Amino acid sequence: MKNLGKSGVFFVCILCLTLQGCKEVSNVLLPDIVSTDSRWIMRETGHLYIHYRPGSKAEHDISYLADYLEDCAIQVENYLDVRFHNKIIYLIYASIRDKEENAREPGASCYAAPTLETVISVYDPPHDVWAIGCHELVHVVMYWNVGAAVSYLLSEGIAVAVDGYWWGKPLHNNTAGLLDQGSLKSLDTMFNNKLWYPIHNEDEYLYYNQAGSFVKYLVDQYGIQPFKLFYTRAFYRQFQQTFQDIYQFSIDDFYNEWIDFLRKV
Repeated sequence: MKNLGKSGVFFVCILCLTLQGCKEVSNVLLPDIVSTDSRWIMRETGHLYIHYRPGSKAEHDISYLADYLEDCAIQVENYLDVRFHNKIIYLIYASIRDKEENAREPGASCYAAPTLETVISVYDPPHDVWAIGCHELVHVVMYWNVGAAVSYLLSEGIAVAVDGYWWGKPLHNNTAGLLDQGSLKSLDTMFNNKLWYPIHNEDEYLYYNQAGSFVKYLVDQYGIQPFKLFYTRAFYRQFQQTFQDIYQFSIDDFYNEWIDFLRKV
C-alpha cells in the first residue's frame, strides 16, 4: 500500500544480510524506519522473518501464526507464478496502541513497505487483527518480481484477488451484490488514480471488492503473465490501448464480460 521510495533499497541490502539468524531487531538495524525500539523476538520460516513482542498474544499463538503466514507466502508465490528469493520481514505489533506509539508511520493502519521487504501488522484478537495474511505480502512480492504499480486499482486488486475473499465472504459474490445495487464504478473512474483512491476513504467495501473481483476475473480467465505486463503499463491516459496491445481485444469488451459474469453469480 505504501511505497517508501527507492532510497529504501539501501536498507533492504543491510537488513537481508544482517537479520539472518538474529533473535531481535535493533534500532541500529531499523534506524527509525519502522520502529524506534528493539523489543522483538524473531521466528524464521521458509519465506519470512516474523517479529513479535515478548509476552504478546502473537507470542502465545506464534506456532499457528508462523504456519499460517508461511502458507500465505506459498499461496502468493503460486498465484503470481513467482519465487521470492529474499525473506520478507513481518513485524507483528501487540496492539493498535503499540503500533501507534512505536511505529514510525503514525495512526492505526497497517501496510506493506515494499522497498524494505517489510509488512507492518497488528495481532490482538479477537477484535484487532490487521494485515495478517496474504494481502500485504502480495504488495512486496509484486514490487520485487514484477515492478512498481502504476494503478491503484490493479495494485489493490491483485492483493485482494490472491485471497479470493473479503472479510470472509467470496469476492465475486460481494461484488455481484454491489452490481445489483448499482454501485460499481466505470472503467474511467477505476483507472484514474485521482478518482479511484478517494473511494477507499468513502467506501472501503466497494473499493476492495470491485478492484479484487475485476482483477481476479482477469487473471483467472486470461492468465497471470499478461496481467504482469498490464500491471506495470496501465497508466491512466493509455490503459485502454495498453490492454488492447496485451490482450488483443478491448478493455470495454472485457468490462462487459466481467459484468455479465457477475450477473450470473
